[in-house]
Amino acid sequence: MSLYNDLKPITLYDIPSQRGAWSLNTVKTHFCLGYKGLPFNTEWVEYPDIAPKMQQLGADPVTTDPNRQVKYTLPVIYDPNQSRFVTDSFKIAEYLEETYPDPERPLFPHGSVVLAAGFENAFDSCIDGAHYWVLCDVPSMLNPRSAQYFLKTRSEWLKVDKLIDISSPGSEQRTKHENVMRKGLGLFEGWMKKSKGKWIMGDTFSFADIAIAAQFFWYMRVMPPTDWEKINGWRGDGLKWEQVVIDVANECNVKLDTTPPTPAS
Repeated sequence: MSLYNDLKPITLYDIPSQRGAWSLNTVKTHFCLGYKGLPFNTEWVEYPDIAPKMQQLGADPVTTDPNRQVKYTLPVIYDPNQSRFVTDSFKIAEYLEETYPDPERPLFPHGSVVLAAGFENAFDSCIDGAHYWVLCDVPSMLNPRSAQYFLKTRSEWLKVDKLIDISSPGSEQRTKHENVMRKGLGLFEGWMKKSKGKWIMGDTFSFADIAIAAQFFWYMRVMPPTDWEKINGWRGDGLKWEQVVIDVANECNVKLDTTPPTPAS
């Protein structure tokens, strides 16, 4: 039973799609809230509405650097129990841990905040650049307004005529991205073999497991089934990477759709 059943529900601002929850970073917050047993509601915000909505609410930007293209992004939470907005998935996890401590269900057990941040960055470095492969497929599952916004802004930022140009099927770039992804996941699997338990910290669940599961959930939700099944099979222990998502979703009591999209007929 949760320690916090009497709280007012926290609001999680998330980006909608034709397949429900999908975003890498907002899914981390879904998992964190579920794991802590905190009541929450989801408010969906289309891509072009994120900046004006967050400015109107008074939420902090993700950065104040004038050279960064994205100033406002999701996830953002509003906690009515503390009258506070928090931006950024990692900062949200830290906030939830500090504000709603639960010795039975810590996100950062044994003071592992720094280790969790380092592990997440290390995993990202393993597959650096390969995310362009996934990025190309995002517009196909967004709602029309968000899809148009995503295509326009990402093409401008990446300086390509069409977003698909960064990793089009059959191109040298796609082959490079696939090779980087496969090599990176092989390195990650080697790390996992050093764990003596089910989770990254052995028998102890942590935010590091959430961060990795969110990555695989993103691939699962966004990519065409043939591409996802290719990645899903790049695991050498007889299991598939989707099991990471299923295990974390179960541990966090979060009922996300963990089935890949149905191929078009």
